[in-house]
Amino acid sequence: MVEPKIAAILPEHSLYPDTYVINKGASDGVRLYEHFAVFESRQEIKDPDTHKVIGEVQRQTGLLYVRELRERIALCSSIIDDSRAYVISMAVGHLCREVEDMRGEEDMHKRAAMKSS
Repeated sequence: MVEPKIAAILPEHSLYPDTYVINKGASDGVRLYEHFAVFESRQEIKDPDTHKVIGEVQRQTGLLYVRELRERIALCSSIIDDSRAYVISMAVGHLCREVEDMRGEEDMHKRAAMKSS
């Protein structure tokens, strides 16, 4: 699957403070409660003498989990992660990469969804 990107940010959508819409959905293999690390676009690093690209860096800007899944899009909420040093500053166009090691969080999100129903 091609890495999804944030396609839109909807302020105060329903009961959630911000909803981040990614451009992939159920038909692309995205799953309910799946987690994504969000990264800004890659920045090339050039050698100041040769001007050749010698590497690239990419800063993580946040974490999302899928709380509502549709055929071609997924509506996500932000996860505040105090163990990380980044500032939550996600924007349209930022890349989303699946996070494998947060599967235990799925039960927490399911319980929260059932309480709000």
